[in-house]
Amino acid sequence: MQQNNLSGALTGMLVAAAANWARYDDDTQRRLRNIRNDAEAALDEIRILQSRGDMIRLRIPIVQDFQVGLALASPALITPQVTPAVVPMVRPNLTNITPSAIADLQWPPVVGSYDPNGMTSQPGDMTVLSLALSYEEVRAFILGLTQPSPPQATTKTQIYNAASGLVQALAYMGSSKPLTIAEYATIWLMLFQGTAAGPGGPGSSTVDPHTSTALPPVATSLHATAAITPLGKPEIPAYPYEHQNTDRASKWRIVVTGTLPAAASIASFKFGTIFTRNNKPFQPAVSVSDGRIKVTSLLPDKFTVEASQQLQNETVDLSFIVSGGD
Repeated sequence: MQQNNLSGALTGMLVAAAANWARYDDDTQRRLRNIRNDAEAALDEIRILQSRGDMIRLRIPIVQDFQVGLALASPALITPQVTPAVVPMVRPNLTNITPSAIADLQWPPVVGSYDPNGMTSQPGDMTVLSLALSYEEVRAFILGLTQPSPPQATTKTQIYNAASGLVQALAYMGSSKPLTIAEYATIWLMLFQGTAAGPGGPGSSTVDPHTSTALPPVATSLHATAAITPLGKPEIPAYPYEHQNTDRASKWRIVVTGTLPAAASIASFKFGTIFTRNNKPFQPAVSVSDGRIKVTSLLPDKFTVEASQQLQNETVDLSFIVSGGD
């Protein structure tokens, strides 16, 4: 009897334990299914996030380059310490970019190199550009282009025309006679204050604008048999020296093909800057190195030369020295 009671008790305990285990296992399986579903949902969200257009664009190297440049301009983060730590921000000197590097710029821009974790191995062209945009003078210049009120349609067209015309003029200068930074500084100073930069650069003593190679005289041939060019590089590549022509001193080569009769006008020379004295037009004096050529029709802004004797199938190298005036 007691054995039957013990067997029944054990059977009841086993049934209860089995029921509890079944409930525990069901709960565990349910939780595992929920965790699996949550994990799959999280992975789906990650995949959706990674496939978004804006996230893909952020991983494009040229966009990363731009972000790197802005990051370089970010203030350094200082970890709190017992005593304040000072990490000075040193502004990179972008003028170290040589003209040759500027000439190598291209489109599309050269992109940087990044490892799978997005770490920078080599910055690209846009890194330098975005860093330059953070400089105060660049921001000041761009902000200075804005106006209190929206421009009219005609004004916007004029802004575009002015910018396009400037680039066209610079393209012409680059192909004919490239100017240096100092020469452009001279032109800007003469435009804004009527003076040129002295040997010390902008802001130093002023010099005669007629001595600037940035504003040389320009020659125009007046006779069909005569071709005239500055005597030197870059107009004459084979010549060993640059001409460095100015209003005060200039060198020229006249090539006569055929017969140029005596008293025939050869060429007209227009000064880069009009000669004045006491703020009034002034007629300077011009001397010629070759006795077969003489000056005629001398004015404050130009002069003409003619042949004093017949020239035939020959090359004439000569120079002009101009004196007087301001």
